[in-house]
Amino acid sequence: MVIRGNIRGNGQQLAHYLTSKQGNERVQILDVAGRQNANETYLHQTLLGMSLLSELTRSTKGLYHAQINPAYQEDKRMTPETWRRATDILARHLGLENQRRIIVLHTKKDRTHAHVVFERYDHQTGKIIPHRFSRLAQDRARKEMEQVFDQKPTPHRNPHRPELREALTLLWQQSETGADFIKAVHEKGYLIAEGVPRHPFMVVDEQGRSFDLVRQLKGVRIKEVRQQLRHAKLISEKDAIEHMRQKAESGSKASPMDYQQTDGASLSAAEKKQRQVKTATAFMEASQDIFDKADEKTKGIINENTQTTFETFEQTKNEMTATKNAEHSTERQRMLALQFFENDITANSNAEDELKKLIQEQKDIRQKSLQKKRRRSR
Repeated sequence: MVIRGNIRGNGQQLAHYLTSKQGNERVQILDVAGRQNANETYLHQTLLGMSLLSELTRSTKGLYHAQINPAYQEDKRMTPETWRRATDILARHLGLENQRRIIVLHTKKDRTHAHVVFERYDHQTGKIIPHRFSRLAQDRARKEMEQVFDQKPTPHRNPHRPELREALTLLWQQSETGADFIKAVHEKGYLIAEGVPRHPFMVVDEQGRSFDLVRQLKGVRIKEVRQQLRHAKLISEKDAIEHMRQKAESGSKASPMDYQQTDGASLSAAEKKQRQVKTATAFMEASQDIFDKADEKTKGIINENTQTTFETFEQTKNEMTATKNAEHSTERQRMLALQFFENDITANSNAEDELKKLIQEQKDIRQKSLQKKRRRSR
């Protein structure tokens, strides 16, 4: 299990992130300030109100946003009650157990993790609750959760890491080119993947754990690794982790190199069409630059050669737009139907009353904040 969190502000932006389905297969609002059947509107209003309360103090970060991410396959055992209990444990270690909170579950690639947001404003003292040593508190909460939920403890250090460093360093020294190094690493049972700009190259072991490749190479600088692997076509870190974990579960003997070579063949039809649109867009932009610099005779040739490509691009673009609009319409109808069946007239009436109260509270908060600022300026 991994727990990461920090203080922040801008509750409106956070609300949009929590309820967005971009990149998520499923979004479930589990708890909003004690209400278990809350909708997106109520979540937005509540989170905005929690964020605005920081204006009553000198702090600009009135929220604590944390992620609870169980280990691979451990998330399947988590129920709504265990998610709430995990949040209670984290709140107790952070000193936020009596504060309002929001719990939202995100599911992507068949894995579920929880986003938890706590209000930091203490209504009794009128001050912001401090967050000193929160990293240590997160680690203590993680250990307690793993014990309470009977999950496998997360080690602080990988016991096989020294072996990994020795093997990768030796392979680096024995390889003449970047392609030779990647091939040797794959034959050893590891997978080289593309990371983020700060850590551009990652290595994934047999259990699906990823490490910064440069840190595993003794005496090698990142400049040398960039130079050697500048022409390498690598898969993303997430795809590499998923592949290695599936391989470990199924006991497949397929080598990582086989996955690297057949990665493009496993794309869905939508992903292939999206890649075609990106390629066509890049081609049209490059063609436009050439067209602007060409003379009249050359422009005629360019027009004749690119007309077919342009028509294909427009057709693909229109198909993608129609598909996206249809999916959005279908999803909107589904959400409206679910909302209609889940909420009866009384619940809707209560929700409207609660929203009105929240909006009035936010107006009062802003008014008090303006009064305090006026007093300070005198």
